[in-house]
Amino acid sequence: MPRVDLARVVDLASALDADARVDPELLRRRDRALGRELAARAGDATARVTAWLDAHRAPGPSAGERALAAQRVLRALLAGAGIALGAATAFAVFRYDGARPVNVMHVLAVFVALQFLLLAATVLLALPDAWRRRVPGLAALQDVLRIASPGRWQPALRRVLLPAQREALDRALGLARRHRRLYGDAEKWALLVGSQVFAVSFHAAALAIAVLLVVFSDLAFGWSTTLTHEAGTLHRAVQLLAAPWARWLPDAVPGLALVEQTQYFRGSGGFTGAAPRSAAWWPFLLLCMACYGLVPRLALLACAGVRQRAAMRRVFAALPGAADLRDRLDTQWVATAGDGGEPAPSAPPAPAHPRAPRPPRVRGVRWSGLSLTDAPLAALVRAALGSEVAGATSGGAGSGRRDADVIAELAAAGDPPALFVKAWEPPLAEFLDWLGELRAALGGQVPIFVLPLAEAAGDDLALAAGRDAQIWSRCLDGVGDPWLFAVTAEPAA
Repeated sequence: MPRVDLARVVDLASALDADARVDPELLRRRDRALGRELAARAGDATARVTAWLDAHRAPGPSAGERALAAQRVLRALLAGAGIALGAATAFAVFRYDGARPVNVMHVLAVFVALQFLLLAATVLLALPDAWRRRVPGLAALQDVLRIASPGRWQPALRRVLLPAQREALDRALGLARRHRRLYGDAEKWALLVGSQVFAVSFHAAALAIAVLLVVFSDLAFGWSTTLTHEAGTLHRAVQLLAAPWARWLPDAVPGLALVEQTQYFRGSGGFTGAAPRSAAWWPFLLLCMACYGLVPRLALLACAGVRQRAAMRRVFAALPGAADLRDRLDTQWVATAGDGGEPAPSAPPAPAHPRAPRPPRVRGVRWSGLSLTDAPLAALVRAALGSEVAGATSGGAGSGRRDADVIAELAAAGDPPALFVKAWEPPLAEFLDWLGELRAALGGQVPIFVLPLAEAAGDDLALAAGRDAQIWSRCLDGVGDPWLFAVTAEPAA
């Protein structure tokens, strides 16, 4: 199974974007020979597409490879920041000047208690997006936690990248912002991977510094807290924390005598006992740092990496135009595998909007009282999409129909909807909300076409161009739905 990473996703998106401007018949002829060669891999769609991508790549580093290199540089910087902060934290927590001992409570607070809170925050960030709608307050909490996530520091660090890497990374980020519905899951796991790279580096550096201080200096340990003066209370907490290794490393479990002897009072200026064995705390503290700090972060890093790769594979398969590419490769193999060399099936007319898919039929919707009869509606659909009209209905204000009824009708129709709107009226929030409800009813990867119409010569209507078309295109791009297409007369960027 071929590996799908950021480089392949960006390169495939660029290749499909370029192919969208080429006549379908030319694409079919171009891919004929490769489709025949890939016949042996007919059972693995991802392998066919990656082989096609490798066959059409230009010499030198691709945009995707530069974006991947930029991502690695940013993660290396995060790792460096984690190492620096982890080392500084360990030096501060384990500081011993010979007058006062290292406070065990400080070590447990920073490297155990705080880590439980941070791990809980990470788990909240990793919850599926569907939970955001079901759990009250979760969406707001996740948004706040994302601001503090180290993974969010990566865009701020982009200034250190080479210009080519920065440009490639900006393209990848632009794709993610434009198609949030498609890239959202992959982006979430990529940020979590970056956060865990920082966390693993932090804990590894802190643990390494702690080991060095134990080996190359004479540390004394004690404990002091305002919460309790009972040594038995702390001893029970220590036993609970040491449970994972108590059986196979009993010497790393502080006994009650050690806890009693190392209680420290700043007011009296010393231990409650002679504390000759105060250094015996170090195995317990180092194992706490490893067990509750480093190991969970390593597990989360591995989990986030696996989930990111799975999300990238889903994005790779669902990119707009990827299904057409797979069909084209499969069709060419079937059409050329026989001895007769049958010609490829004829293509539908090239659409006015080259990036939009070409379904055989669509269902038209006149939105918000748009005056458009069936005949010109069908002509506009054929010219813009190369599709036939399976039927037409009305929706929005002035139609006399509930929005939910229109959604139910379109979901039951089975054909992609083509919404005809007034280009001179900017898209309202209510319309965008309705598009979100329509998407939820149709499911993913069902194209939704929005055709803004402007007044042409006489009373005719035509696809909008100029400023009105740009307003609609930018607004619909901001929705973040890769299968939502603004079909205008404006040339594709």
